[in-house]
Amino acid sequence: MKIKPREMLFKSAPSVRQKYWLVIVAACLGALANLHPYELYVNTSLTLGMSIALFTLFVARGWWGFAVAIPAGFMNMDYLGRYYSFIIYMIEMLSLTYFINSRSGNRLLEKGHIIIVGFLFWLLIGAPLHYLAHYFLVGLTHIEAFTLAEKTLLNGVVNILIAFIAYSALALLQNKREMERAAVSIQALTLSTVYSLIVFISLFTASTLFKNVNTMQAKNLSVFFRDQAAYIFDTLSLSSSEEEQKKIIDYMESQNVFFRWENLKSPSEVVSTDNQDINKVIESYQPSSARTPLSRLAAELAEPPNRIRLLMPPSIDKKRLLKKIEMSYWRVRLFNDEESVTIIQRALPSFNALIGFYRSMLNTLIICLMIGIIISVLISLIIHKEFVSVLKTKRTIADSKAQKDDIDEDEDIYLQLSPICEVRELADKVNERTSIIEASKKKIEELNNIAQQQLSTAGEIQQCFLGKRDEFSEKPDVSLFMRPAYNAGGDWYDIFEVNSKTYLVVADVCDKGVGAALFMSVFRSLIRYSAESLCAQNPETNEPLDEVIESVNNYMSTKHADTTMFATVFLACINRDLQQLDYILAGHEHPILLSSKGESTEFEFSGPAIGLFPDATYSIGSIKYDRGSILVGYSDGVVDARNTNNVSYGHERLMELILDLKKNDPDLKAKTITDTLIKELDEHIGEAEQFDDITVVAAIL
Repeated sequence: MKIKPREMLFKSAPSVRQKYWLVIVAACLGALANLHPYELYVNTSLTLGMSIALFTLFVARGWWGFAVAIPAGFMNMDYLGRYYSFIIYMIEMLSLTYFINSRSGNRLLEKGHIIIVGFLFWLLIGAPLHYLAHYFLVGLTHIEAFTLAEKTLLNGVVNILIAFIAYSALALLQNKREMERAAVSIQALTLSTVYSLIVFISLFTASTLFKNVNTMQAKNLSVFFRDQAAYIFDTLSLSSSEEEQKKIIDYMESQNVFFRWENLKSPSEVVSTDNQDINKVIESYQPSSARTPLSRLAAELAEPPNRIRLLMPPSIDKKRLLKKIEMSYWRVRLFNDEESVTIIQRALPSFNALIGFYRSMLNTLIICLMIGIIISVLISLIIHKEFVSVLKTKRTIADSKAQKDDIDEDEDIYLQLSPICEVRELADKVNERTSIIEASKKKIEELNNIAQQQLSTAGEIQQCFLGKRDEFSEKPDVSLFMRPAYNAGGDWYDIFEVNSKTYLVVADVCDKGVGAALFMSVFRSLIRYSAESLCAQNPETNEPLDEVIESVNNYMSTKHADTTMFATVFLACINRDLQQLDYILAGHEHPILLSSKGESTEFEFSGPAIGLFPDATYSIGSIKYDRGSILVGYSDGVVDARNTNNVSYGHERLMELILDLKKNDPDLKAKTITDTLIKELDEHIGEAEQFDDITVVAAIL
């Protein structure tokens, strides 16, 4: 079995070096805890070392908890005196390590289901393993082995409860109200709280009853021995005849009581029962009054110099306390003036009633565990349901029940009221905020509808500003395309003719949306007006494109300087008679010009974007072209278009596309260029959002 360590739950996780020190400290604490078990009753104690190992496992995951459990397991073996106890202990820890490091480990802790898993594990696996080991390997009776199996179940449940409570407390203390730090649910807290109350109250009640019963039994035992001694003191003396002595001895032996009476002033005066076995007990058995609560209490109740001691055989396996109790004896020495009597009596009858009572109480505890887990799960599910909160639509609470089938998933939701006061108050506050949000949402929707209508209108108006190809001669073949990122944008193209020369404009106003569209209309109108006015005055000479751009730049940079709105512009004049292309490139993307043979021509910048610097000068560029040359102007929205991986379309890919189209189709049309380019751009963008306006002008010269 291979378990991959998972990440630690808390963000403030210690370093690896710190983990080693924490594991060493936790391992020492676990070993100490198992060395000092909590005694329930005879031969039944709770070892709490596993709770420390489980807490380490919950917090650190991986094999850290298993490492902490190893020294605790050795101490457990020393306490129980058998190697199999260590093996079973590590099997239990290995199984729980597997559960926590599995894929469902986080959910087991988050929902508190690890408590249920632990209970079922010890009920179905842990307890049966202990029963089989004690019954077949140790040789205990069925009842004794079953009792220890029940103790194992109780011990496991207590350990996992303590570990989970500590884990939940740490999660709450470390939580800084951040989503990724959430570690336990209300269901887990409710489950662990309710189950802990049931288990620990049951344990406290059982422990209190055990102590009370032990106290009463110890008092009864003390009175019983005093009565026996009083009878002997009253009937025996220096003057007692042998017949009287024998009568008393026979009576005491019939009661399984063996005694030795002596006169302290006359050491030679002794009356005792004659039993070799009892003599051997006195010689070889050892006082072990501290081993059981009953013997401790009985020893405490004896008034000095009187003594009550429990004698246990040393030769039997020292860890099998129940077997030793079966063979143990009471040795009582009581004094009366100048007399003393030592009483030897089998101890098993004194313990039988207690052991039967303890076993019945342990059975009751196990039943409480089973009932408690059911009650805790039910209560946690009910509380969980309340906090999950049944949703209602924005209809009133009274009317929504009859219209559940008509609930719109997009409608605002209301929390259902709860019988739990805190949940009800929370629901009221959330519902109040929801009402406010719903009213605000309606207002926003109204304003949004108005804005969308205005944007649509702005987009329609912007389309009216764009030039139309069909208004001019068929030569050159020109295709125009513009798609704004929003309803309206800052890109534009234009086409017009002056003196049988075709003028093309591809431009881009900074920013996007309605504001950019408004300034686009200003830039577009000024450029066209200036070009038509200035170029019409010089029909035979080179076109004064520099004067056109300079006039627009001076106007925008002085009259509208406070807006800081500017535009990049590619303005071209196609002179078909001279087969010459005159242009201005004002801060715009470099156009593509391919000759009929597929050779490209570089464009040079004429000056900065217009609208920024007053009195800026611009130079006119001129290029000779041959028939069949291709001119493609575009905005930065083409080459900067990004896909879901944030990869741009790029200049190189655009150039390769134009070259391929030119190579594969000698009779290439301008519309084929724009259609193919837009199709490839859309495929490249895919599910990503178009964040900038896209404008393309293609011309076959």
